Amino acid sequence: MKKVYLFFLLICGMFGQTPLSAQLTDHILGELLVQLQPGTDASRWTGNWSEFAGRSTLLRVQDCSSPPLNIWRLHFDHTQVNELRFLSSIRRDKAVIAAQFNHFIDMRTTIPDDPFFDRQWQYINPGGDAGVENADLDMDLAWDIS
Repeated sequence: MKKVYLFFLLICGMFGQTPLSAQLTDHILGELLVQLQPGTDASRWTGNWSEFAGRSTLLRVQDCSSPPLNIWRLHFDHTQVNELRFLSSIRRDKAVIAAQFNHFIDMRTTIPDDPFFDRQWQYINPGGDAGVENADLDMDLAWDIS
């Protein structure tokens, strides 16, 4: 009887536990990607946002992620300002076309579930059947980014 009771406690302990999980963020804290209107100087524009809600943002340009689209990676002090309110305000700026947090990306191995995909050598060419290895479009690499 003692063994049954011990076994019962062990099972209850295993299934009765509540898993603990920390809050996970889906973006790099304090980083934004902002697309500015053509002709807008990013360094001068960030100066307009040096303060937000009475606090210093320390907003600065990290780099230009896409020169043709005028997309800039910006860094700010996320400990001083509310990220969501700050992003919302930046999105309302007339010089901004689009703005978002700099989200993490995951590299995956994604292959379509097309039953004839293995016959489409132009996407992934391992060199079988007298083919030239890696003579393909490498589209599978793009499918892996999300």
